[in-house]
Amino acid sequence: MREPDKRRFFPALRCKMGERIYYSTFMTLRDVSEWIQPNEEIHNSKKLSQWIQRQLQDEHAESIARYLTNNSERFFSAIVVGVYEGEPSWVSLSIGEHIGSRITIDESSSTQLEKSLGLLSLRGDERLFAIDGQHRVAGIKRALETNPELGDDEVSAIFVGHSNSQIEKTRRLFTVLNKKAKRIGESNRVAIDEDDGAAIIARRFIDENPIPDFDCEKFVAFNPTAAIHASDSRSITSIVALYQVLLDLYPCGIPDGEIPAKIDFRDSRPEDNHIDLVFQSYVHFWSILIKNVPELAAVLADNGIDAGKYRAPDSSHLLFRPIGQRAFASTVNLLTERGATFTDAVLRLLAQDLWIHKPAWHHIAWNPQEEKIMSGKQLIEAQLLAQIGEPARSEKAGERLQQVKSGG
Repeated sequence: MREPDKRRFFPALRCKMGERIYYSTFMTLRDVSEWIQPNEEIHNSKKLSQWIQRQLQDEHAESIARYLTNNSERFFSAIVVGVYEGEPSWVSLSIGEHIGSRITIDESSSTQLEKSLGLLSLRGDERLFAIDGQHRVAGIKRALETNPELGDDEVSAIFVGHSNSQIEKTRRLFTVLNKKAKRIGESNRVAIDEDDGAAIIARRFIDENPIPDFDCEKFVAFNPTAAIHASDSRSITSIVALYQVLLDLYPCGIPDGEIPAKIDFRDSRPEDNHIDLVFQSYVHFWSILIKNVPELAAVLADNGIDAGKYRAPDSSHLLFRPIGQRAFASTVNLLTERGATFTDAVLRLLAQDLWIHKPAWHHIAWNPQEEKIMSGKQLIEAQLLAQIGEPARSEKAGERLQQVKSGG
């Protein structure tokens, strides 16, 4: 039996802004619910895609569903729709000299209108996702589950097509629209920002899995914060911590003048070669850790030893804690500023006692009464420096460390 034709036609305006062509039309809420899918095709890592969706679809979706259900004068702004694995087809409509009995159009105006007025055609097998309006799409889906009669409502839609080779540009548009709409939290920045070099590298680290022994799908926690849940015995770090550690390291391992200042690296999309340099340096950092920390290697070997073993009250290792990883990275950074090579700085610190449940770390990184990690990154850094006979970053940090050690 021949499959039914899924092709759909939408009346649309063809518009141009800068180098981008887009189409302004409308969709029924039923179309939105059925056609627009989660943004799972944007990244290789399924877990990364799912985590990004969790950052964007929170309690707002439920409140939008209630709004649609309870308000007869409901209204939405346009949803910006990305078209993946296919590009919309558009044909112009012919405009005659006369439109109806009241309007006469000259040839110049008719030509201009024909460039803009037309029909947008979709085959039906394209993958559509919301570049802007993720919460509204999620709210629409929820509302129609219990109120299918809302499906005939219509909402403005702006279609932006791209080929597979242009997907990075679409991800960047996704970021721009979300960033301009409201200030986004750090986890959302890690999830979607295409201008923040550290966020780009954190996602790339997950997507490319550059270290064979480090399976990011298994050993990275996809949480909204850097912390690893107490019930999580598998993860050695989190995606937000990967981002933070990279910033703490920056610009370690890169020759002076080769990459921009940290603030520029975060706020203005770096050149691709700069991203590559920092990415390779970051991979090198984790490779050194895995090669020289037997506990990390044992967990990543995935032969029955869980990371949770090294966060236990009687066996707690600094490098199995995101705050410890950050303090370690910032200390490496400081040592390179003082003249050490990147690799030597890492190895010098790894040679020290990093078991934070031991008395030397009490009230610095470990609370012995509550048997839990402490959050003072600067104090941990000062202790790491003291272990190798280096002065603290500041006089104040050194004084604070001495106070803690003396029971003050």
